[in-house]
Amino acid sequence: MIGRFTMTISFFGHRKTDNYTAIQNKFMSVIEQKITNEPIIFLCGGYGDFDNLCAKTIKKIKSNYKNITSIYVTPYIGINFEKRLKIIKDSELYDDIIYPPLEQIPYRFAINKRNEYMIDNSDFIIFYVQYTWGGAYSAMRYAKRKNKNFINLFTVE
Repeated sequence: MIGRFTMTISFFGHRKTDNYTAIQNKFMSVIEQKITNEPIIFLCGGYGDFDNLCAKTIKKIKSNYKNITSIYVTPYIGINFEKRLKIIKDSELYDDIIYPPLEQIPYRFAINKRNEYMIDNSDFIIFYVQYTWGGAYSAMRYAKRKNKNFINLFTVE
């Protein structure tokens, strides 16, 4: 959705995640079904276990698929976050870092608005939502309201 003839996929999950290997296998299964010869952009929020699992998995498969781009979407910008952005850049997990138009959003709402931006600009969303609270759950509810195509890996066998 971000680029022409490009599929954009984002992912959201709780900060703490158990069963790392099982979740990674489910994630791999889903993204391998989505990979085509067309360019694919993965949007990542970069917070928590699930986001890190997904970013590392995408980095790993990029050697086999040259049409994949991984983008970190930061909810904040400014001097206080330059150190975090440098760490993100140095991790080499992402090909690019973008900042959506959030300048007028109060600090405490920035992550939720960034998540909405990611969902609005995605063709498909991968969730790992186990609980009915938190940012990942709110993002999944938003995706439902927007009639987005998504999967919750927590419910996948």
